[in-house]
Amino acid sequence: SLEYSTSAAGVARSWSAKVYGMMDSWWVACYNGGAMHSAGCNADEDFYLDPLAGLITIACHGVLLMGVSTGKIVINSFTLAKMALVLFIIVAGFTCWTGNVFESAEAFAPRGMGGVVTASSML
Repeated sequence: SLEYSTSAAGVARSWSAKVYGMMDSWWVACYNGGAMHSAGCNADEDFYLDPLAGLITIACHGVLLMGVSTGKIVINSFTLAKMALVLFIIVAGFTCWTGNVFESAEAFAPRGMGGVVTASSML
């Protein structure tokens, strides 16, 4: 289960970075004693302790220790939540639709293909 631990830690680090980025706050402890966003302690360097990632990793290990039946319930719950999120985004998008977005490439994707990929990765 070393692979599960390693992948859970990577996913936890990614999720916590997204949460911290959206909240524009970093509640982390830097190894060099500095504050976040200072020299030697920023998101691009790995010299900080990430408590949110630690909690996510502990939760993943807890699910693993509870067995396959609990893991199945958790995975199915996350899958249903993702499906509900996609459905909500589709319905909200159609509800808020104004104007003709298909009139030109600039109207459909003002930031180009990179903007489309960035927006779809936020899910």
